Order: sequence, then C-alpha cells, then structure tokens
Amino acid sequence: MRTVKPTWRTLVAAASVTAALVLTAAAPATAADGWQRTGDVSESAYGNGYAKKCARTGYGEACFQGYGEWIWLRDLYANGRPVAMDWYYNGPSGLRSGVAYWDGSATAGWTNLNKSFDEDGDFNFRVCEVDLGAGDVVRDTCSPWTWVST
Repeated sequence: MRTVKPTWRTLVAAASVTAALVLTAAAPATAADGWQRTGDVSESAYGNGYAKKCARTGYGEACFQGYGEWIWLRDLYANGRPVAMDWYYNGPSGLRSGVAYWDGSATAGWTNLNKSFDEDGDFNFRVCEVDLGAGDVVRDTCSPWTWVST
C-alpha cells in the first residue's frame, strides 16, 4: 500500500473544511439574534394570561414574557419612526444580544417575537426608537434598562 504525504494545500483545505463545519454547527445559537422584525398579532393575543415585565416611554412599550420567552412590542407614537426592544441576555450558554423592532404603523397594537433562552439567565432590555438606516437605537428616546430572570 502506498502512503501519500499530505501537502500544505491539503492541510489548509482540511483545516478550512473543519473550520466551516465548526462555524456551521455554532451558527444556529446566534443566527436568530441580531436585528429581527416582530410580527403583527391580534390585540387579544397580548392578554394571554402570562406574566410580563415591561418598559415604556412615550415612543413605545416593550415587554418580556418569561413563559415561552416572548418579546412583545408596540409603537405608541405615530411619527413614522420604528420602535424596538434593545436587549441582551447573559446565561449559562453565554452572552447574546439583539434588537427586536417594529416598522409598521403605530395603529398595529401589539407585535411579538418568540425567542429561546436557557433557564437561570438574566434578560435585560429597554424600549427605544430606532434608525434602521443607521442600524442603531436613538439613544435619547430609550427607557431605562429593565431586568428579569429567565
């Protein structure tokens, strides 16, 4: 049987494939974070009987529902600027962060987004208006940070 000694190109190609597989395996945990648009729901969906912790400004209201890890968001100021929940989570699986935003009209009422977080973590959030073009929250419109345990 003939033994083939690997060349540096073979080793680089193998390392690249291995790195791609590792990154692909790790991607689902963070792929759902970052900037995400909330979905329009019926007004009665918010009153589902589960406890929520909320933050509010004159621009919007954002709530976190621990049961099912739901983000609830509504625009309260019809100025055409989107409203968002700026959030970060620190738990057993590490630090995650994102912005859940609604760019529909203020007449939509509650919107929501379903997330998944480990138990025994800290979920911190605030509600702000956002500038989607700049990809950032408008800091002078933000509520104070609100904390809730998952």
